[in-house]
Amino acid sequence: MEMEIAAAADHGVNVFIYDWYWYDHRPFPEQCLDNGFLRAGNRDRMKFYLMLVNHDAMLLWDERNSHDNNTVVWDGGVTRAEFERALRMAKAYADSHQEQPPLITVNSWNEWTETSYLEPDGLYGHDYLEAVRRVFLSE
Repeated sequence: MEMEIAAAADHGVNVFIYDWYWYDHRPFPEQCLDNGFLRAGNRDRMKFYLMLVNHDAMLLWDERNSHDNNTVVWDGGVTRAEFERALRMAKAYADSHQEQPPLITVNSWNEWTETSYLEPDGLYGHDYLEAVRRVFLSE
């Protein structure tokens, strides 16, 4: 978890939000939080929040792409340039609404199966995190 915190913080991500809910007859993701984030030596580089979800995840999970290779849930993608443009639009909105807390939520750090992640990978490296850095740390 220390590597993830370092990569995120170095690129301007300052909060991890953990989605906390009941799954498989137990609270989830306590292991990740208790044994990961809270034990990381560099956890002081960012904040964390719990987003409490009031449902059983088993009832709402979309499994179409998990077991049927012929089902396309979404075949689009966001290029790195489009992602950076969206970040600039979000920042401009937040900057122009000073009466509101300057909070921009990007989904998500590591939703690999849903192709929604910022965590560096072998295909794009740190490109998406670099876009965050350019928008929020370079200006």
